[in-house]
Amino acid sequence: AEASYDAWEDAELRALIEEASATIDIDARADVYTRIHQYMYENPPFIYLYYPNVFEAINSAVQNYTPRPAEDYNLKNVWLALDN
Repeated sequence: AEASYDAWEDAELRALIEEASATIDIDARADVYTRIHQYMYENPPFIYLYYPNVFEAINSAVQNYTPRPAEDYNLKNVWLALDN
């Protein structure tokens, strides 16, 4: 079985996810996802105790960068302007 990046594995949750993946009917699948959300609410894989302050500084040559405070850096569409 695949585990998440934090190595959390739950057989009941895995079964619900597999049920959702195998369900073709849209309304029935939505019901399974509602059960998944409720299960994760009642059995959270982890609890964030805090989120550290993040400070960023960017040179004017950096183009198309969007700060994403709760995620890793995504530099896929970022480039440097050579005329700065």
